[in-house]
Amino acid sequence: MNPAFLGAYLMTVFNESPSEASYEKFHPRYWPARRKAWIISVLVSLEFFVTIIATTGSAAVHYALSDFPDDSKKALMASFVSTYSFGQAVGSILIPQFTEPFGRRQFYIWSTAAFSMTCVVTGVTPSIVGVAFGRFLGGLASSVPAVVVAGSVEDLFDEQSRIWLIWLWNCLTVAGQVIGPVYSTYIAARFGWSWVYYVAAIVTAVMLPLVALTPETRHFEVLEKHASKISHSELNTEEVQTPVAHLTLVDVLWRPTVLLFTEPLVFVATALSSFSMGLIYLFTEALNTVYTSSGFDFSYETASLPFLAMLLGVIFSVFTRIHDMHRYKRDSALKISTAELKLVGCLLGAPALAIGLWIFSWTIPPAVSHISPIVSMIGLIMLGFAATEIAYCLQGYLTDAYTAYASSALSGLACIRAVVSGILPLVAGDMFHTMGNNNAGSLLAALATVFSIGPIAFYFIGAKLRARSPFARSNVIENRSRPNTCGHLTVRSV
Repeated sequence: MNPAFLGAYLMTVFNESPSEASYEKFHPRYWPARRKAWIISVLVSLEFFVTIIATTGSAAVHYALSDFPDDSKKALMASFVSTYSFGQAVGSILIPQFTEPFGRRQFYIWSTAAFSMTCVVTGVTPSIVGVAFGRFLGGLASSVPAVVVAGSVEDLFDEQSRIWLIWLWNCLTVAGQVIGPVYSTYIAARFGWSWVYYVAAIVTAVMLPLVALTPETRHFEVLEKHASKISHSELNTEEVQTPVAHLTLVDVLWRPTVLLFTEPLVFVATALSSFSMGLIYLFTEALNTVYTSSGFDFSYETASLPFLAMLLGVIFSVFTRIHDMHRYKRDSALKISTAELKLVGCLLGAPALAIGLWIFSWTIPPAVSHISPIVSMIGLIMLGFAATEIAYCLQGYLTDAYTAYASSALSGLACIRAVVSGILPLVAGDMFHTMGNNNAGSLLAALATVFSIGPIAFYFIGAKLRARSPFARSNVIENRSRPNTCGHLTVRSV
């Protein structure tokens, strides 16, 4: 619906200005706190569990080898691991664009139902092609909670609340990724690999009614619904146009591609975010190689437990959110807002990623075998902290830098990150076996060291790069020159 028309219409119906009670009666940000907490709890829980299933592939392959004797491990890795990530990459580009005009609720419902069914397909199929089909469609369905939850948070909460809620969402995303290998290993070892996905199907089927009970949060959809109920005959259908009429291939495919390859900020942010998150997927294969090697001698099951060290790093990121809260209050009092001020966590996270990988690389066999495995897990703790900070800060930074084009920037980032996450596990085993644990880890640490320059560059020259960008600059000019037609309510694509 046209925002200006909607505001004028509500003003005539309620005889109030759009900045007063007319919006507050219906806008999701003014719903009771208990109702908003219920909605976010359901959606974040869905995202958390779906993310657990994302990293189950490597362990499932280990226990599925005997069921697929005619297929190589590499082929099974591609079917169980890569296809899921590639499906999520496709969904990250296509689906979020349609939640803006059509609302988010129906996408949550259908994706939850589809995810449950695809898990059944994955578990029962006797062929590698069937597994690949089920995992690809599961990844496609998972892209809805993986990407759209941030939009629902923006629908329901103001900026101060979003500091904590987006952080919580990112924490649970990383937590789900590191719990996934442990869950998969122990379920598959005791009940068979198929039950990894049967359990997933059961859990998401149970969650489906809860998801269906959550209301629509996209506020133009909510306002339009109430306006049409009040006086459907008074609505001018020529002026009330769904945004889908303007949704083209340029919006869905071309603009994210252009931003990715022509905007230095988007390109570097995508590379850093993809690398840091992709490492977790790489380690779903590599950690078993490291911790079962001579010197540590873990069993295959216990070799998955070091993933839990990353959870401590996720928890430590609470301290940077406390800093963010102080920054927000200070900036609000001074009425200043600069995108680069949101990079503090990333300025800490990027070096932590490099340092953590160096520590991990040289506290593991064969170079070091007389040190407790716990020492190497210090590096994994830092990796968990870094992955959380980098994901959180870069998302907020790109959103503030590109405002109206943020959805395109973030969908491109999510797509590339998913592709990288699908490729890295395929090369992890050969990489660590061929190069050796220490050299392979050192290569990753060296790459992380190079990537750590990115946030520093953003902090010092990001404003200049934004000023030169036709996408970032046009948003600044537009926001300064055009009054907000929705009063105090603003829309920001996430």
